[in-house]
Amino acid sequence: MKLLLCRITLFVSSMLIFSCSNNNVSQEQVEQKFELSDLNMDLNRLNFKLPQTLFTYANQTELVEQSDSKITGLLEEIDDIVNANQKITNVLFDISFEDGVAQLNYVHFLDVPNEDIIPVGDVSNTIFPNIDWDRLLNGASCPEGYTNNGSCSTSSCVSETAEAILTGEGGINSNGDCAEIRFNRGLLSVRICSRECD
Repeated sequence: MKLLLCRITLFVSSMLIFSCSNNNVSQEQVEQKFELSDLNMDLNRLNFKLPQTLFTYANQTELVEQSDSKITGLLEEIDDIVNANQKITNVLFDISFEDGVAQLNYVHFLDVPNEDIIPVGDVSNTIFPNIDWDRLLNGASCPEGYTNNGSCSTSSCVSETAEAILTGEGGINSNGDCAEIRFNRGLLSVRICSRECD
């Protein structure tokens, strides 16, 4: 997953560099330099259109162990993309946990003040959701049917909150249980919402 988001970062950076005409290059653009020697990317693999399996688990212990590292890694990758694109103010993503599979259902990069979805990666044929821009502009409360699990400003807080959701009442306690966690990564913190799946 980290490799995938690094690829997206490279793609976005490349698009920003090549979209400027040579006649209108500002001093800031001339001074901007990217260290790309450490990146090994295959841009053909970029895909935020389909759900992606993050990991599988056989029991609650495996679920807790893997969710911590995968969610932390995913947040780091998202931070890299956000740092490469100044227009992105929020990132919405959703992970479901069901039948031994943790699945990343979507990732949406948003410019909330301008009510715009920022395309990252291959977005051809992508159907973007209807975004409740007013809700995002007014504190980003959880959607109807979700529990507000609070906001975190550190990755350890996000991990601890996700673990509490997954192991607490309504979490993943046996085969067939299902939970969904929705994350809204803003500029200063991550709002976490959850619900039991249908």
